[in-house]
Amino acid sequence: MQADPDPVSRGTRIAHLHEPFDFDRTVHFFRAYQSGIIHGAPLSIRFRSDGPQPALCQTLYLTAIQTQSSPSSHFGKHPSTSLLFFPLKAYTHCSSDPSKFTISDIQIRQDQRNWKGKMSNVTVCVRFRPLNSKERKINGDLTCIHSFDSESFVFKDEKEEIRFCFDKVFYSDSEQLDVYEFLASPIVEDVMNGLNGTILTYGQTGAGKTYSMEGPSILECEEHNKGLLLRVTDELFGFLRYPVDNKKFTIKMSMVEIYMEKVRDLFDLSKDNLQIKESKTRGIFISGATEIPITNSTEVQQCLSRGIANRAVGETQMNLTSSRSHCLYIFIVQHKERLRSGKFVLVDLAGSEKVEKTGAEGRLLEEAKTINKSLSALGNVINALTSGKTNHVPYRDSKLTRFLQDALGGNSRTALLCCCSPSPLNASESLSTLRFGTRLKLIKSVQRSFPTDDDSSISKQTTSDSIFRQDSYDRIVSKLKENLKEEDVDLLEKLFIMEGIFSLPQTKEEIELAVQDVTARTITALHQAVEDLKEQLDELQEENHKLRMELVAQKLAMTLSNLPQNLSPFAKLVSALRFLFPF
Repeated sequence: MQADPDPVSRGTRIAHLHEPFDFDRTVHFFRAYQSGIIHGAPLSIRFRSDGPQPALCQTLYLTAIQTQSSPSSHFGKHPSTSLLFFPLKAYTHCSSDPSKFTISDIQIRQDQRNWKGKMSNVTVCVRFRPLNSKERKINGDLTCIHSFDSESFVFKDEKEEIRFCFDKVFYSDSEQLDVYEFLASPIVEDVMNGLNGTILTYGQTGAGKTYSMEGPSILECEEHNKGLLLRVTDELFGFLRYPVDNKKFTIKMSMVEIYMEKVRDLFDLSKDNLQIKESKTRGIFISGATEIPITNSTEVQQCLSRGIANRAVGETQMNLTSSRSHCLYIFIVQHKERLRSGKFVLVDLAGSEKVEKTGAEGRLLEEAKTINKSLSALGNVINALTSGKTNHVPYRDSKLTRFLQDALGGNSRTALLCCCSPSPLNASESLSTLRFGTRLKLIKSVQRSFPTDDDSSISKQTTSDSIFRQDSYDRIVSKLKENLKEEDVDLLEKLFIMEGIFSLPQTKEEIELAVQDVTARTITALHQAVEDLKEQLDELQEENHKLRMELVAQKLAMTLSNLPQNLSPFAKLVSALRFLFPF
């Protein structure tokens, strides 16, 4: 699957050069086509080395600070501009001398879209993994997507065809670097400036979430296979090695998992029930989690490998090494000037599961129930945030949603990678994942930095849950009125608001599906309400039992005090018991 080229989402291509490149220089000149460069906005340079690793592809991030028109013999008669760049992150991972080597392929791009605006929707991308052997054996090369480009595609299941549009769609031929550059790198820069960032991977089990996050391995991983996690640590080291404006940072890393609704420290397994807390200076944080200072890449990789080995995994029919927990990688970036700090969280969510497909039994079944309940709580939070009724957002319904309160509630630059299978065998699960991403896209986020404990004056910055006003609601109701009775429409009108369903039904079949969806969610909510009432009843019964015991004790004390003084203590007790419990 080869997507159509898209200069908007991939950035504007400025030049293609064949020149020596010197990494030790602090100022670089390039000849480039005039193409509406934004001064001060970030640029990226992708290149390939002619050295011992010819397939190695790297990215250098620069800032354009000056332009000057001039003739160019390099590009013939084309007009050109001489650009002056200052490197923001000038580093490479070549095994050869990184200071000087020849570049065979340089592509300078400028992503104007990611640079504009401090308030933006949550970035939502979709990644389709290649077909696996089981899928190919049953359906050959058949997929459930067609008419695709870099931002949209048509998804086909047994009943319907739906067009989806996202910020970016990565198909089976996409590289790990492509995902990182679009999804993560801009957020890393924001975090280094003291803001908060969160990236989540979501999808069914076996859809490629952990591969996108970690790659095939941590310790022994080829450059092109590195996942988001290793590339984030590489870029953080780049900031430490080449500080911008002489800014100095300290970076600490934590790694925890949420397993069976308990938060476990993967760097210290003795901490198996950590608490999630909140403060004005740190926001939502995990109290007592081990924080490891980032000093060198080798040490970090070893720590990550040890933590990943401690994760809860299990074998299912869908995945031999299925993650049975939500894994959180937390990076705290502290400016040494002690003015502010940034938090970057990478979340590898456990896969949503259909028990009949995974074949889960016993312990695996209980884990699957907990996972699905946690993901359901996440969906309920998103529905509450996007429905326009934010009087109560149920963040505390699960440990996952409680920790993600900053990311979802408007205090973080947040991105979601929806991982899907393109096979018709998993069409229903993929469709559910895509609809989840569509709902999350409706959330607005405002980035805010957290002050440190030493600078409380900055802590007065305001934050609030952002509300997305969905203008298609009236059209949904209007369409329903053509097919349903008035009383049915009134009922669905209320349920649609409560459940956050905003896709416009076009046919009677779609309306019936929407009704079924609302009904299923309502039943789930009622079941949850019943469980909550049962818990309240148990608490009340326990409290009632305690009060009755206290009353018996008080009566016993009063009876003892009224007995004749010449009776022995034992006789007093026997008389009192006979008085209270005659037989």
